[in-house]
Amino acid sequence: MGVVNKKTKAGEHLAGVLLLLIAISLLGLMALLPSRSDSHIDLPFLNTSQKSVVLAFAGFPGCDTICPVSLSVLSDVYRTLNSENSSMKVEVMFINIQLDTPDVITDAYAKSYHPNFSSYSVKSKEVYGIYKALSLRTFEKTQDPYSHTGYIYVFTRSLDKWNIEHVYQQIPSSTKIISDLNKLKQIA
Repeated sequence: MGVVNKKTKAGEHLAGVLLLLIAISLLGLMALLPSRSDSHIDLPFLNTSQKSVVLAFAGFPGCDTICPVSLSVLSDVYRTLNSENSSMKVEVMFINIQLDTPDVITDAYAKSYHPNFSSYSVKSKEVYGIYKALSLRTFEKTQDPYSHTGYIYVFTRSLDKWNIEHVYQQIPSSTKIISDLNKLKQIA
């Protein structure tokens, strides 16, 4: 009977190791996902924009990890691209993933990084469409401040349709974003 238990334990251990290796392998494949989309996207916060390029970041007020760094980078980008010397004007949008937060709180948080930042509070009734389109999760459900992605999205408008032009999966420098947007402008 002792031999059977040892074989069972060894089999369980092997199965656990294999599952762990598969999970790690799948994480590595995430880098192969495209960082742009040619399909049109319909998101409520884009419909109000007067610009043809929107940089968006999804986070939540009170975050003390990814959000302050990303929003500071976007503030630098905004100041540079919306200066008098720049021919490209962009909008920066903060998307609050903490469901049903009053708009005034979301807007105050966004404007604490730059007074011209726009903001959008995700409502429970629209959560599925927005979260699915942007691969987001809500902070409220996980209660883990590290659970949100920290992606920075570049949306571009062509006529009346919006596309995801690029998704930064790691926090880039403001110089990198500006360089990428200038290249995008040359292609357009």
